[in-house]
Order: sequence, then C-alpha cells, then structure tokens
Amino acid sequence: MCLIEEWMGCMCFFSSASKVKTSLLPRRSFGDAVTFFHEFGHLLHHVLGGQDQQYIGFSGIATAWDFVEAPSQMFEHWPHSAATLQSFTRNAAGDPIPSALVRTLLQSEAFGVAVSTQQQIFYAFLSLKLHQVNPYHLNITEFVVNLTMTYSPFDFVAGSHFVASFGHLDGYGPLYYTYQWSLGIADDMFYSEFCPGKMQDDVTSNAFRQTVLAPGGRENAAKMVSNFIGRPWNASAYTSFLQGRLGSSCARHFTHGRG
Repeated sequence: MCLIEEWMGCMCFFSSASKVKTSLLPRRSFGDAVTFFHEFGHLLHHVLGGQDQQYIGFSGIATAWDFVEAPSQMFEHWPHSAATLQSFTRNAAGDPIPSALVRTLLQSEAFGVAVSTQQQIFYAFLSLKLHQVNPYHLNITEFVVNLTMTYSPFDFVAGSHFVASFGHLDGYGPLYYTYQWSLGIADDMFYSEFCPGKMQDDVTSNAFRQTVLAPGGRENAAKMVSNFIGRPWNASAYTSFLQGRLGSSCARHFTHGRG
C-alpha cells in the first residue's frame, strides 16, 4: 500500500533581515507581510474550495474572474491589525510592535491612496482597451501615450516601454479591472462582518469558510457573497475608504495589484 501525502504552500521571495536584526517584522518588510497574507488567502481558497468538488473546473479558485481576488484582498486586512502584527512581530529585545507605531504605519500608508487607485484604474483601462483594438497596425507606444494622458496621474516617460513588463497582460488578459472590482467586494465583506470586533471570531470565520471559500466555483459568486453578508454586495465600504471616512477602530486597507 502506498501512502501519498499532498502538500500545498506559498513559495515566497522576501528580503532577508538586516545585519542589525532589529526588525519588528523579522525577515520581511510590512509590504511583504501584506503580500504573504494575500497569497495565503489564495492558498486557503485553493484548499478549502477543493475539498468537495465533483468537477475540477469548479475546484478552488476556479470562480468568476471578477471575484477571484476578493477573498485574498480581504485577508490583507489582518496584517493591518495591531493585534495580528503583535502575534508574530518582535524586535531584538523580543518586544511586539507597539500599537502606536501600527497606527502611524497605517496613517502613512493611506497617504496617496487616491493617486495609487487612479493608476490602478489606468492599468485596468490599458489591459481592457488593448484587447479592443486591431493589433495589425497598432503603434503600442503611441497607444500607451494616449491612454497615459487620459487616465494616468503621471506623465508618460519618453523612451519607456512598461507594457513589456506588465505581467498581468499574460494570464489576466483584459481583466485587470478585477482587482478594483474585487476590492469593492472584499471591503464590503470585511467591514460588514469582521470589523471591528470579529476578526478573531470563530463563528464568523467559519461562516466565511463555508459560504465563500468552500463552494469554490460551483456557485454564483454574487450569491456566495450575499449568503455571507445577508444582502447583495455594494461598493459603499470601498468608496468610504477612498474618501477617508472609515473609522479608525477597523484595520485600514490598501492594496496593489498582486497575484
């Protein structure tokens, strides 16, 4: 008899600790910690959404494209919580990160969120419109210049060709917009059900597992979300964050396009 054990994990390439070794986030920056929680969210979705599936096409993260990032983006809220960071961060003396320092960190991270979001929208328009034009006579540089002038908060840098390294064009195709769309879903789920006092609540967490993660792609994404929050989702939490109107009692949230 052969015993086959299956393992899943996140392969991470984080920066090593400094020689001084006084980092409050051992062997990783805060950004690395947020990225880890995001990617670990995908891992959980893979595992929990693949336990009871009849068809592999519905297993794990095989969900609607404009929903697939939402669970992982929601997990990014946890490293923005002082209680979460204090559970694993230590300095050279063995002390956890102070709550006051976390508050300062989150305040600084909120700086420029409108500019960053506008740039994400530029990326979304770029990926979409590239798939709406005839490629045979397309001058890609001229195309990017025009879109930059219309949608980006930054000027085009002459001689640059950033689309050559725009990795999400390979895989996501025209669907980069899903990062902002999914973020609206993620924020609604988090601020409706977990924030402020249920980030460590077993009942709420299990409800999220059973209604959102476990079904994988065999149920309609909008239905899974409404089953969890008790109503159709809306973008009010997302827009409130962009406007700086979310209370400080909850983890503040900011995301880049990740994986």
